[in-house]
Amino acid sequence: MTQHHDGLNETSSLLHEHNNGSNAQHLQLSQSFQNESINTPEDDTMSTIASVAGNILECYDFAIYGYLSDIIGQKLFPPTNNDASSIIQSFLVFGGAFFVRPIGGIMMGYIGDTFSRKRALEISIFLMAFPTFAMGCLPTYDQVGWWSVLLLVFVRLLQGLSVGGQLMSSLVFVVEGHPKKYWGFYASFAMTAACLGTLMGEVVANLMRINFTTEQLADGYWRLPFLCGILVSLSGFYIKNHVKDHKQVTTLLRAHGNEIDSVAHRPLTPLEMACSKHLRSLICVVLAVLLWAGGFYIIWVWLVIFMVDIADPPVPHAFTINAWCLFATMVLLFPFAGWLSDLYGRKLVMTSGALGILFFSPFAMKVLSQGSIVSVAMTQLLLGIFLGLYGSPMCSWMAESFSPESRLTSLALGYNVSMAIGAGLSPSVATWLVQEYDPPATGILLSSFAAVSLIGLHLAPNHD
Repeated sequence: MTQHHDGLNETSSLLHEHNNGSNAQHLQLSQSFQNESINTPEDDTMSTIASVAGNILECYDFAIYGYLSDIIGQKLFPPTNNDASSIIQSFLVFGGAFFVRPIGGIMMGYIGDTFSRKRALEISIFLMAFPTFAMGCLPTYDQVGWWSVLLLVFVRLLQGLSVGGQLMSSLVFVVEGHPKKYWGFYASFAMTAACLGTLMGEVVANLMRINFTTEQLADGYWRLPFLCGILVSLSGFYIKNHVKDHKQVTTLLRAHGNEIDSVAHRPLTPLEMACSKHLRSLICVVLAVLLWAGGFYIIWVWLVIFMVDIADPPVPHAFTINAWCLFATMVLLFPFAGWLSDLYGRKLVMTSGALGILFFSPFAMKVLSQGSIVSVAMTQLLLGIFLGLYGSPMCSWMAESFSPESRLTSLALGYNVSMAIGAGLSPSVATWLVQEYDPPATGILLSSFAAVSLIGLHLAPNHD
């Protein structure tokens, strides 16, 4: 009996020593990553461009759906006498894609944290090309009845799965390939590319509305922008054949595979680490991203539909105003805001943007529903500046919130849960608020997003 007891103690001691050894090795590599590889750039310009190129077409697809949601609602849903009802239905399906994004984020996060960032990025890009192209091939309600709605939902869910892993895989791959003191600047390019995709979607939608009548669009021309989505696979081929993994990150991930949980005596999965070691940071990221998620899709996607189809009278040149403001703030301002956060800290720059949204939004929505073209343009430009100051530093702030061995899973899960809540519901909720109350009610919704995000930002562990 004594021999058996001694044997158990010896086994336990060996496991404890192995666990401590693995943890010590992991800690040493993690510190090496934080202190050495962050100062050693591993990506060239073409690698960075290829890594973010998928973000352009990813958000182009989501944007073109939003900008043509009134046409899609007419063709793929049952006929209705209420245009607002048709728009709400279309936006609900639009939002449904966001609710499966956390699942896609967990899947790609596991691949990226367990095997390599590059593999996760490649897979997510190729998975995104198919449903985008399929969107342009869907039959209408007049052709197949309710099957059109079911097929639309299915395709949008596939898009949500692929997008859930793609954007964050791109963000993590880009920042880990550059010195950490420049993370604010380089991280901004991942989201700048996404904003550029949204701008492309708006420009294409506007050109189609200018060159084709509503009847022509409804007859099938609305399909063309989606059929072009197959081009997203080109960036995937370039990454697969010409972009290399980051050696020091890959070394760290392999070392983590030997780390043993002291209780379960098995390796921890990235998801387990996200929900235990990084739980506070994970919750704070969900709260902090809410302003970006809801604010972006209200200001840049829903608002133009509001000005064209809901506002009475409609705002002239709404698509042009929206496109120029989007370009000035979400494309040109974004890298500058990221650079500012490298100099003065993430929280300072993000807080200034969130406070602007918090106090300005209700007044802004009143102007956007009743103002002149000049006042509408200036108001949307100011909203975009505030959102850009918040959203650009947010990219690097999220990446810095998690340790490398579970960074992609944690980041993708937190970001996509917030996107499901904020971006998935905000366009349909905003339409309902305008119908039931008045436009300033949507401004109050934006202010609420800002308040919640400020709480998450300032409750998060400090890593400036």
